[in-house]
Amino acid sequence: MSPPKTRKEVRKFLGMVSYCRQWIPNFSTLAKPLRKLTQKDAQDEIVLKRDEMDAFIELKECMCRAPALGMPDYTKPFTLFCHERDACSLSVLTQAHGGVNRPVAYFSATLDSVAAALPGCLRAVAAVGISLNQSQGIVMGHPLTVLVPHSVEILLTRSQTQHMTGARLTRYETIILGSPNVQLKRCTALNPATLFPSENVEIENVDDIEHDCLQVTEFCTKPRPEDDILALSRCECSRT
Repeated sequence: MSPPKTRKEVRKFLGMVSYCRQWIPNFSTLAKPLRKLTQKDAQDEIVLKRDEMDAFIELKECMCRAPALGMPDYTKPFTLFCHERDACSLSVLTQAHGGVNRPVAYFSATLDSVAAALPGCLRAVAAVGISLNQSQGIVMGHPLTVLVPHSVEILLTRSQTQHMTGARLTRYETIILGSPNVQLKRCTALNPATLFPSENVEIENVDDIEHDCLQVTEFCTKPRPEDDILALSRCECSRT
């Protein structure tokens, strides 16, 4: 398969590989450079740059080496490992098999512009909501444990942040807390969703750091202390 040369060909390629996205870990992050070429302001005739060509080659190779996934066993509970990185939600749906968690499906999606601008812990809340929506077609109301390296339930019930609108907060509460089959837990073991490859090494293991989500969110969203005592050296007031 030759590299795409037009915006339409990029869309065709992404549509083809998206059909198998459940078998491709970290799909949204891998496809992000190519998705930028499909935006309205992109040129119709394109020449792939290095990062875009790397994404094209990597996605092709992923299609050839897609891992085998287990069939859902509805006599067993499901476990969903969630993670947020590079403004993308990444998750692995698993079930116990032979004493280990066997992957049933991989899910990924790009956060919307509002969610992508939230503090890190709140982005994780958005990622959990997206992952739960994506997994509904397989889980179908059966028992599901969600493991995430953040205190999602505490953030939804006790956080005083004004970064979320009432409608957005209600939507997350309905999806995450209002589902009777879902049990939230903070992941204390190794989260496989954090092992997906990433070019941004600096934030690779940010969620491995033990932290208090409420304190971190409050610190990230409150005004800087020096702003409260900032004195203006030259104050001028004019009226027209």
